[in-house]
Amino acid sequence: MDYVKKVNNLCLIGNLSENWRRFKQNYDIFEEAAGIHNQTENKRIASFLNTIGEEALELYNTFDLSAKDRKSLAKIRNAFEKHCTTKKRIVYERFKFFSHRQSETDSLKSFLSDLTKMAASCEFKDQESSLIRDQFLMGILNKDMQAELLTFEDDLNFDKIVELLELLGVAKHYQQKDMATSSTDVVTDALQPMKSVVESGAVKAPEGVKTDRQADKNCKRCNSRHKYGHCPAFGKNCLKCFQLHHFAVCCPVKVDNFKTPCSKCNQKHPFRNCPAFGKRCVFCHQINHFAVNCPKRLG
Repeated sequence: MDYVKKVNNLCLIGNLSENWRRFKQNYDIFEEAAGIHNQTENKRIASFLNTIGEEALELYNTFDLSAKDRKSLAKIRNAFEKHCTTKKRIVYERFKFFSHRQSETDSLKSFLSDLTKMAASCEFKDQESSLIRDQFLMGILNKDMQAELLTFEDDLNFDKIVELLELLGVAKHYQQKDMATSSTDVVTDALQPMKSVVESGAVKAPEGVKTDRQADKNCKRCNSRHKYGHCPAFGKNCLKCFQLHHFAVCCPVKVDNFKTPCSKCNQKHPFRNCPAFGKRCVFCHQINHFAVNCPKRLG
């Protein structure tokens, strides 16, 4: 027996899943080398519990095993396996979920999809959808989009986020950087001669003409201060009325004038301005409604 290497005790601190994997492998080698695998079941159980260490032995005493199960080495090992892997899954997987943020290469849809997959192993139960929603809002890179989504307050849920992402995907050609850049360049180029003359002091700027100076008041379209012709809301769709060139926080359409609730899109919107019109449901593949209000899905 002098040639048989001693097995270290099972460590119950740190990554339990990895600690258990290493102990199990080392003990299987030890059992084979020492010839214990050919002994009686009671002898193998005694060797296993003697090797596992005092702390792990105290853990063994807390297991909900019957007297019959405590005479089976396989049942005892399965109890340790379940304890170590379950602890790792809940704690470590939740840590990964709450630490996850959108990267520069991830789209909003792929980021939401990643969070949904990660949440499946976190055992959030009935809070899963709301926690995915909260983590999505905290982790997106686009702060303008984050501010827009936060204007929905308590009525923003997981299904609505999915529908909004579908809508933004359909309206993507309105939000392309090339379009916004080219349109802004046209305005800038047209104003540049006048700005040069004004800035040189040769003439006084006519009343109402803006220069590159920072605005004194918040913009009525984006609710922030910026240089003339550089509004961040230009080319963007409002998430309340779905019209261009303003954010939801500055939407001129009052919520009281919205149709509530719409049976096609489950959102508030002006009459005959349903965002689901002409859109295809991802559930039944029919047009003019979103999946959240799909008759086949709800029926």
